[in-house]
Amino acid sequence: MIINFVKRKKAFTITELMVSVIIIGVIAGFAIPDYLRSVRRAHQQDMSMQLTALHAASMIYQSQNGTFLVETSLPLNGTPSINNDLGINIISTDGTNYSYTSDGTNFTATAIWNFSTGPVTFQVDQRPISTTSVPPNPQCTTNCL
Repeated sequence: MIINFVKRKKAFTITELMVSVIIIGVIAGFAIPDYLRSVRRAHQQDMSMQLTALHAASMIYQSQNGTFLVETSLPLNGTPSINNDLGINIISTDGTNYSYTSDGTNFTATAIWNFSTGPVTFQVDQRPISTTSVPPNPQCTTNCL
């Protein structure tokens, strides 16, 4: 009995390559939205923590001066002016814009982040920090997860 050894090329067929590409595409189809949702959730948590720090600084300012910080002309727009006037160090990541308005007895601070699906907005005011109150403070007001 004679056995013929046929040399076979060691290469992938076009069908094997196409199946591999389809499998990678399906995995990416599930992974990319989950990744974007995770990025958005992390950024929202960061905005909430920054506004909580801003709330604490405003409450300290109010306890030391009798009123909340009152802007002289326009609302405090931008992280540098808020940091300077309240003596805090809010970090603006990925283009998040922070603003602060007050009439002396009430204040509202807002954080806006432009996400690919639209702006995400968080607000905090002079009410105590609470995640169980209705509405919570700070609260997501636009494009919330």
